Amino acid sequence: MNRVINQKEIAAKWEHLKTYELAEYFSDTKIEEVKSALDEEIKNPLSGLKNDWLYILFFMPFPTHLRKQEYTGKTYKQDNIKVKSIFLQGINVELQNNETLKEITGDSIILKQHSELIDDFRLFGETDAQKSYKKQYKDLFGKEFVHQFQHRADYILDRQTGLIRTCKAIISERLNEQIYSEIIYDIKQKITEI
Repeated sequence: MNRVINQKEIAAKWEHLKTYELAEYFSDTKIEEVKSALDEEIKNPLSGLKNDWLYILFFMPFPTHLRKQEYTGKTYKQDNIKVKSIFLQGINVELQNNETLKEITGDSIILKQHSELIDDFRLFGETDAQKSYKKQYKDLFGKEFVHQFQHRADYILDRQTGLIRTCKAIISERLNEQIYSEIIYDIKQKITEI
């Protein structure tokens, strides 16, 4: 992806929404943080889009040199994934991604992916994620912060083209026992006849 074609149109709609409609419903300081974060996202939409799960699932790199029968059943590390936190505004998380080649059939490749949060909290003291939790959720849900973030995806790829036939993915984030989210994607290739 090189650019967003209708970026000016999106920016104009955001300015109208921010100026007239959000002001009608929100007046506290928290909305100012959201506005500021979205201002940055509108100015540079590519980085935000590339950290979006739908984009990541569609354009996940699959190493072609590992698509051989001898790699069946083997798990190997992929590039780390950087994505936006579902709950923590303005926080990106980094996940270690692993892939397993499950099976190669006549015309299909079946892959499983699994990624988990890289736990650097213990190494660097209080992180931006912990600070954000304290600011946004501590008063409502208590001081316990046990951050978990993972994704699991099952792919069936066309062996010749490498295109996705199906992808079933679950993305989950947990901040503690009370705050949990799960997003499910079910992507299928549409077959059309001419």
